[in-house]
Amino acid sequence: MLFPFPADGASPLLIRYEWLTDVLIAKDDTEQRNKLRTGARRSIEFPIVIFSDEERVRFENFMIANQAKVIQLPVWNDATWLTTNVLATDSVLNVNSTNYREFEVGKQLAVILDFKTVVATIQSITAASITLIAPLGIAFIAGAYVVPVVDALLPPAQSFNYLNDSQTGASVLVRLIDEWIGTPVVESADYRGHPVMLDRTDWGEDITAEISRALAVFDNNAGVVSFFDTAMDARTTRSHRFLMHGRNEISNFKNWLAARQGRYVTFWYPSNQNDITVRNNISSSATTLSVNNCGHTSVKNEIGRRDIMIKTKSGVRYYRRITNVVETSSSVETITINAALGASVAVSDIESVSYMRLVRLASDTIEVAFETDNIAASSLSFQGVNDTNE
Repeated sequence: MLFPFPADGASPLLIRYEWLTDVLIAKDDTEQRNKLRTGARRSIEFPIVIFSDEERVRFENFMIANQAKVIQLPVWNDATWLTTNVLATDSVLNVNSTNYREFEVGKQLAVILDFKTVVATIQSITAASITLIAPLGIAFIAGAYVVPVVDALLPPAQSFNYLNDSQTGASVLVRLIDEWIGTPVVESADYRGHPVMLDRTDWGEDITAEISRALAVFDNNAGVVSFFDTAMDARTTRSHRFLMHGRNEISNFKNWLAARQGRYVTFWYPSNQNDITVRNNISSSATTLSVNNCGHTSVKNEIGRRDIMIKTKSGVRYYRRITNVVETSSSVETITINAALGASVAVSDIESVSYMRLVRLASDTIEVAFETDNIAASSLSFQGVNDTNE
């Protein structure tokens, strides 16, 4: 049974991805991570607004008849539309675009115009057309929606918000049946055996961060309290918000999520802030940097403060490990890096020098909010890890 009620586009459609990772953290803050699911479970939450008594009753009856049952759900955030009229005898649909949408050969789609709907199975796909295994059976005009269809379970409980005697609102949460594998992005070992994430945080909202220590406290309620930093490592958790414009960016972000597999796969993430200010030009053979004194000496051996990204205004990036820091005056420190850059870099050419840390996602549950079918946002938290054994 096809779910016939469209999502209200005035509010975001939310897709939730849920992986399952067993994370064992040792006293020294090193981790062992085990993947417990092949893919991610998915759920979709979306608002519905109904403006007439007939449609209200239709919606109530549909929920009563199909609640806690598997239904066919149109995935509205992946919808496209017919660019030409379609006859009942046609099996080829000319559409605006299938790029970066979840149409799959062998899976189903729905052609929808108002409450006229046909569900069909896909035989083949090109960038601007979809061929069905059988004629559509009903004629549609250009502009009709063409939407991927997935099997989903309606919730066992559904709330309604009656705005007046005929207008009804509801937030529907459905769980998709199949696990999602996606198309994990192919990543290179950019630095020390792991990829570096270069996507920039959206600073339209505040970014929060926390620095913490694994402190063991011994207190017998009599005498002096003793304590011990078990990991000897500053743990960091930092939030980031990503805003995607266009189907390509949305698809790339989903592929990146598929490669992360929740908390399972680590990656390097630079702060993308100017953490270190270089004072003098860097020669191609130099392994020392003269920088402004900001207390770098005090954290020279700290995880999360020993790896840097030097980014030039032309977009070239250099990843290096700090091997030593010496305070040479109250205003200057000298940083030693593990290898020369191999190219001369002028101070005027440097956009930023950012600390990097090896991180993973802090949660196995990730939400992507579709403001429209072409704009999506996701807020993530990154958990720093001890990269000693990674």
